[in-house]
Amino acid sequence: MGPLKGEGRSCFALCSTGSGLGRTTLRTAQSVVSTRCRRGAALAGHSLLRRDGWREMSFCILRTKKLKTISAVARSARHTFREDATPNADPIRTPTNRLVGQKSSSSLIGALRALLPEKRRKDAVLAIEYLVTASPEFFHGEGNTTLTRSSFFNAALEFLRLKHGQKNIISAAVHLDETTPHLVVYAVPLNATGKLCAKDFLGGRAKLSQLQTDFHGNVGSRFGLKRGVQGSRAKHQDVKKFYAAIQVQPELKSLSPLDKVAEAFGIKTAAVHAREQQESALLAHSQVYSRKSMMTVKKDQIRLAEVANFEKRRAAAISDQMVQESKSMDQVQTELEATKIEVKRALQMASDYYNRNQHLRLTNTVNENSTQTKNHYVPKNGKPPLAR
Repeated sequence: MGPLKGEGRSCFALCSTGSGLGRTTLRTAQSVVSTRCRRGAALAGHSLLRRDGWREMSFCILRTKKLKTISAVARSARHTFREDATPNADPIRTPTNRLVGQKSSSSLIGALRALLPEKRRKDAVLAIEYLVTASPEFFHGEGNTTLTRSSFFNAALEFLRLKHGQKNIISAAVHLDETTPHLVVYAVPLNATGKLCAKDFLGGRAKLSQLQTDFHGNVGSRFGLKRGVQGSRAKHQDVKKFYAAIQVQPELKSLSPLDKVAEAFGIKTAAVHAREQQESALLAHSQVYSRKSMMTVKKDQIRLAEVANFEKRRAAAISDQMVQESKSMDQVQTELEATKIEVKRALQMASDYYNRNQHLRLTNTVNENSTQTKNHYVPKNGKPPLAR
């Protein structure tokens, strides 16, 4: 049976024809219908007032976060590009997100490294993360359109481009898969001299206040949005806390007593159908997220296994290298001992050769002296011997 068009009339017919249903139930149902009609008439003017004044209650919102390390930029980028599991995002609407510039965490890190100067302070701010949004009434009001929301985010991106320079805006993303649409922008805080200096953009309370004023004057006021109270002592939430605050899971619509009475008799009103559709959507969302979480866990397991295998191969390679170096040292030591033996043998041979030559030289000298003495022999009488 389809939704009931005339709830009061249909419930009256149901109560008058239901088996075993007395006058008390009939009066109760009629009282519920009457009370609901009076309540609806009383709230009609209030609802109309809210629809007419949705812009007057809306504020433009600009939040900033300083990212001082590459790992901090990578963590933020993985969330922005939905590379990590995002419980509060609807995976069915994730393809509707819009990206400008770099579209992955790895490419964003590469673009950031290309812009960073070689010489910089260790505690320098490497990137500024901007979060741009507005009060929920601005996005969900009846007077708003998709074109208006797109124009708001485009104007905000152009404002940040003029502030930092177009080349220093490395990525921008519009998230439409969460409760409140918002824009995330990554900017490299390079000043006119090409140095990293976040103080030139976010330094001090006065500059932060002026940033809010400029953003409202150039962007917010064009869309009928208000600026926060200037000079207020209220503390702004950081991007992480504010981002978590705007991720509110939708609650199930409550059923009125009339809807419950109709449902008890097997009749589904429009509210009951809407509730069932919402329950189905939440169930589908939880199933998709569960599958996505399991896939993420599996990917992490695969990645850790790959890292473990890489480390094992690296350790094995180092061990093999050490064994080879040990063998090389042993071989060098053996060759060194053999060389010492050869050198010692060569020295011994040289010594023997030298001694032998010395002995021969002495022997020759003695023989020569003996021959000379024999040839020059003179007798005692001074006369040479007679020839025979």
